[in-house]
Amino acid sequence: MHNLHDLKTLLSPLLSLDDSLWQAWSTIVKPVSVAAGERLLHAGKQQTHFYIIKTGVVRFFYTLPDGKERNKAFFKEGDPIGSMSAYLTGSASSFCIETLAPCELYKIAVEDFNQLIAQYPPINDFLDNLTKQLFIRNERREGILLTGNAEARYQWLMDEEPWLLARQIPQYHIASYLSMDAVSLSRLKRKKC
Repeated sequence: MHNLHDLKTLLSPLLSLDDSLWQAWSTIVKPVSVAAGERLLHAGKQQTHFYIIKTGVVRFFYTLPDGKERNKAFFKEGDPIGSMSAYLTGSASSFCIETLAPCELYKIAVEDFNQLIAQYPPINDFLDNLTKQLFIRNERREGILLTGNAEARYQWLMDEEPWLLARQIPQYHIASYLSMDAVSLSRLKRKKC
């Protein structure tokens, strides 16, 4: 496939396979272009696809009963995205996934992925590595959200996910991610400059 090299480059930190397994993997991947503001997954819906970000940024977010949104996570180039809990439990997603910028993605049908795992069990290593990576990331963020004040949460972002500050992501999205309002975030940014 023409995108096998790009796919290998993006996934090599999570997946180590020989050429025949890479070729099999590449047969289930479809490149797609998606505009900013598109929903890739809706809360309450079954997940039918996973994606791997070639270019762009996406966010995972919850919608509260009053319509307000709370950001759960952001992902960038090289990141596989989807609801891991929905996939592992066979349930509907509890959050939405939305593009924040135009994105070039690799789209993978869940059904095709499951067939590939059945045919090539070493691909389970991909799931194991991804699950570990997400668990560690979420636990670290949860810890700072529950124990740190606003300044500590902002410092954590600068240390752990500085790429978010370098992108053209609206400040209110980052503030939501840090469990603060946009005015508090603006004050902290000025203080750190």
